[in-house]
Amino acid sequence: MPLIVEKEINSETKVAIWQNTEENDFFISSLDLNEEEIIQLEKYKSFRKREILSSRHLLRNMTEKEYPFRKDKYGKPYLEGSQKYISLSHSGDLTAAIISNICVGIDIQKRVEKITRIRHKYVSKLEQNMIEASQAIEYLHVLWGAKESLYKAYGKKELDFIKHLQISPFRYVKEGTSILKGNVLKNEYNESYNIYSELIKEYFLVYACHITT
Repeated sequence: MPLIVEKEINSETKVAIWQNTEENDFFISSLDLNEEEIIQLEKYKSFRKREILSSRHLLRNMTEKEYPFRKDKYGKPYLEGSQKYISLSHSGDLTAAIISNICVGIDIQKRVEKITRIRHKYVSKLEQNMIEASQAIEYLHVLWGAKESLYKAYGKKELDFIKHLQISPFRYVKEGTSILKGNVLKNEYNESYNIYSELIKEYFLVYACHITT
């Protein structure tokens, strides 16, 4: 079954993952796409087209209604006519989505050894001290996913992953869910998020939920 994860994080937040095993025609036939959307799709390569279509299909399943899919001036996705916040991510043949009443962000990333090569781009000196040497690859993936999720939740781009995105000390949990806290700090914006990470097959799923007062 293509829907490999579907769960409620709490009463207001849902997360789901779809494995893209179908042809594009399957998604097109299941969606109510207008002529303009179909024309836009033809501009993309096949793999990118499948990502877009599977995202739409997954969101419709999660909302039980097909809202027009839009992006704001910063490129952040939203559902026109819905009060829900959404976020999407793709890696390999998986599409991940989160939908909530609060601001959220999501990231899914296949485990790769080469992540060590870019650690200097997103891991601060303080965060480097959190990493256990025996599980460095795992910690680096969680930190990357956490900051990608915060970046998407913020949604206005122009964030420095070291300067503006901060992760509090945490312990990586191989079996189950790692729980973190993160902050987005830029100018007058100072908001905190609960962040959750879990390993699904060879993929790290990470999502951030805004802490409201």
